[in-house]
Amino acid sequence: MAKQKDLLQLVTANRLLDGLVVYFDDQLRWSENINDAQLVRSKEEADDFLEKGRAAVAHDVVEPYLIDVEIENGSIVPVRYREKLRILGPSVRLDLGRQAKNNSNHLGNHLGSVHV
Repeated sequence: MAKQKDLLQLVTANRLLDGLVVYFDDQLRWSENINDAQLVRSKEEADDFLEKGRAAVAHDVVEPYLIDVEIENGSIVPVRYREKLRILGPSVRLDLGRQAKNNSNHLGNHLGSVHV
């Protein structure tokens, strides 16, 4: 039987100004970089940090929520396909969002394995 991985989650939302995905960090601020996000390892810690994220909404972000993540090659990677797509930005136009900053990378290269 495979060993179950530890629970790892973080708080994410969308920035109201431009719609980009942001992540709640340990300084209680919103960052565009997923690797700045504060990881939480228990349900209680996750619930507490989500409440802090919701309190820090002000007029900057919309609807913070928790996502499952894992560490791959030293980087934080979302578990779910939906969240992997959110990192890239709009998937209908490769000239928009984060994928536009480095258009030499194909969309599929960023998605890796899909966990549904």
